[in-house]
Amino acid sequence: MAEVREINALKCYTCAGFILAFFMQRQRFRQVLQTHCHSAILTPRNPDYARQILEHTYLPLLHDLGTQGDLTSKIILDKSRIISAKVVSKNSGILAGMQELSFFLGMNWLSGVRKPFGSIKIKMIKSDGDSLRAGDTLCILSGQACDILKIERAALNLLQRMSGIATFTQKHVKKVPKSVLVTPTRKTLWGLLDKKACVVGGGGTHRMTLDDAVLVKDTHLDLISHDFYKLFMKIKNAKNVGRFIEIEVSTARDAYKAFQAYSLAFHAKKSLPLYMMLDNIAPAAIRIIVRKINGNARTPVYFEASGNINIGNISSYAKTGVDIISIGALTHSAPALDISLKISR
Repeated sequence: MAEVREINALKCYTCAGFILAFFMQRQRFRQVLQTHCHSAILTPRNPDYARQILEHTYLPLLHDLGTQGDLTSKIILDKSRIISAKVVSKNSGILAGMQELSFFLGMNWLSGVRKPFGSIKIKMIKSDGDSLRAGDTLCILSGQACDILKIERAALNLLQRMSGIATFTQKHVKKVPKSVLVTPTRKTLWGLLDKKACVVGGGGTHRMTLDDAVLVKDTHLDLISHDFYKLFMKIKNAKNVGRFIEIEVSTARDAYKAFQAYSLAFHAKKSLPLYMMLDNIAPAAIRIIVRKINGNARTPVYFEASGNINIGNISSYAKTGVDIISIGALTHSAPALDISLKISR
């Protein structure tokens, strides 16, 4: 009976340990979502985001129209002819960009921006985040034929790029556990729209702008001779450091030095969470760094793996104990989803 009680006690202790570890992991992930998935501002209701939508739809449309407009449509089409057109996916993937397309085609534009086409109604068939199969209709556009053909390229470019990024992001997200957040980097061509597409694909955003957070890169460190204590004292005394503090290191030695300097500088003062970007460090070395620093940290330190991570090796990095994996290829190398416009007959 004594042995049975000991075994049962051991089982309870082990179970309690798993439960504690589970809740601690969930708490870490909530913190990571607060800082590195700042998606609430990625809506046309945010004027800065609305401007970026128009930068990648309205301005390209103006360039496409040139000075004379769509000559082909002017010559061969009746200006008053009303048509319907289906926007169709030719590939499977994840849909993104529908909210942005609706804003572009609608009347809720920023003041002072002249609309270069007439009223086009949009009937949504699919929504952002929906899974697509080849042949699926995303939406139906109704309006004057000249107007629909005029905006065709700008609309399709928007949907193709954002859906391509969302699809590519989801492929990476499926390779990692739910406790690890996959994010883009600042290697974006379409700024916040690229970040929004990553979120639709199940990823995060990372830092939005240069004033969003303090992110100390290798270039900053080179300019202050890698004096980590001096660095953290400057951050400690700064009036505004944004939403979080992150530092990039590329060696285990610098990771330990940065952690020690951070602990010394902030030992008597509450600070924003410290994120440590482990750049171009092998998974085996990352695992050791994470274990050693977590074992000595008074307050949580969060870890990000970055550099040369791809669909083939992301699982290895996800097993190291990091909280975030950032990949520039999500936005600079994602293949566009093939989407076309078909006139309804």
